[in-house]
Amino acid sequence: MLKNKKVILVFIDWYVPAYKAGGPIRSVYNIAKKFENEANFYIVSSIFDLGESTPLNGVKENTWTNLEHSKVIYLFSEHQNTKRYKEIINEIKPDTIYLNSLFSKKFTLLPLSVIRKVDAKKSIKVILAPRGMLGKGALAIKPFKKKLFLIYAKLNGLIKNVVWHASTVLEEEEIKDAFGVKSKVFVAENIAILPDNISTKTEKFYDEKLTVLFISRISLKKNLKFLAEALSFCKNKNLIRIKIVGAIEDNEYYNSCIAILDNAKIEWEYLGAKPQNELKEVYLSSSIFCLPTLHENYGHVIIEALSFGLPILISGFTPWGNLQVKGVGFDLNLDINLFSEKIDNFVEMSNQEFSVFSKNSIKYSKTILAKESVVAYNRKLFID
Repeated sequence: MLKNKKVILVFIDWYVPAYKAGGPIRSVYNIAKKFENEANFYIVSSIFDLGESTPLNGVKENTWTNLEHSKVIYLFSEHQNTKRYKEIINEIKPDTIYLNSLFSKKFTLLPLSVIRKVDAKKSIKVILAPRGMLGKGALAIKPFKKKLFLIYAKLNGLIKNVVWHASTVLEEEEIKDAFGVKSKVFVAENIAILPDNISTKTEKFYDEKLTVLFISRISLKKNLKFLAEALSFCKNKNLIRIKIVGAIEDNEYYNSCIAILDNAKIEWEYLGAKPQNELKEVYLSSSIFCLPTLHENYGHVIIEALSFGLPILISGFTPWGNLQVKGVGFDLNLDINLFSEKIDNFVEMSNQEFSVFSKNSIKYSKTILAKESVVAYNRKLFID
C-alpha cells in the first residue's frame, strides 16, 4: 500500500470472510473496494463470524493480513483491549478512524475511549456509522440496555467530536433526535455493487409455486414471524413456498416462525446463512423478495433483490418508498392483511404482468447504482 494515500482505520465487529452479520460487512467492503486507489484501509475485526465460536477459516490471528482492497487484523476477545488498540492506532497513524456500530462495546465504545487518550490534539477524524440502530423500531428492542449505553456515551464525552455517517436523510434525523441538532452529521448513501447481465424474469412460478425469498438475520427486528403469519392468511398458500436465508440469532424465535408455517401447511426451506458469492443462485431461483423489517437504514439485500429482477414487498420502515409508483413492488404498513393481499396478487397476476415488475426492478436498481452523488458524497466523507 502506498503511504502517500489517506490512511483509514476501520473498527467493525465482523468482516470478510465473515458474512452472517450482513449489511455492515458489505457496506465497509464496498467502501474499501471503491476507494482502494485513494486510501489505505486497515480493518480491525473479530476472528469469529456472528454467533460462532470457531475462528474464521484460514484466518491468522493478531497479525495484519492482505485481503483484496485492505489490510485486516482479526482478534480474539483477549486482544480486543485498550493496550492492543493503542498499539494499532500508534502503528497505523490513521488520518481517519471509522466505527461501524453504535452499541458495540469492543468495536465502538472501547475504540472511542482509546482515541481520547492517544489523540489529545484531536487530529484524527472519527466517523461513526450507527447502522440503523437509532430508528424507533431498533431502539424498541432491549430499550433499557440501549438507553443506558447512550447515557454513558454522552456523559463520558465519547461522542462529542465524532462525525456521524448517516446513510439517509431519515437517519440524519434519527441521529439528531438522539444526540441533538448540533451533532455533526454527514449524509452519504451506502455504496452498492450490483450484478451485470441479469435477465428479466418471464415466469412468476418456480416448480409451480410462487417462491417468496427472505434474506436477513433471523431476529425480532427483521420480523420473519410477521411474514410467516401473513403467508398463513394467503388465499393461495397452496401455491406459495418460502425460502429463508440468514443466521439464526434466536432459536426460540425461529422455531415459532416455523411452527406458524407448518400449521398453515406452507412449504418452506431454510438454507442457513450464505456468503455473498453463493446468493446469486438463491435470487435467481426466487419469485419475489419480502422483508417486513422493523427498521433498515439502507438494506443491501433489498437493492440486491431488485438487481436480480425480484419485485419486492417490504415494510415502510426503510429508505425505499413509493415502490408501487416505480412499478417494482410495495412498501406497506405492517398490516398482515395488506401483506397477504399483495402476496396473493403476485400469485394471481399473469406472467406478462409479473415480467413488467421484474423488468422495472432491474431498471430501478441500475438507477441507484448510477447515482454519481453516492460516490461523490462518500469521497467527501472519507477521502477529501
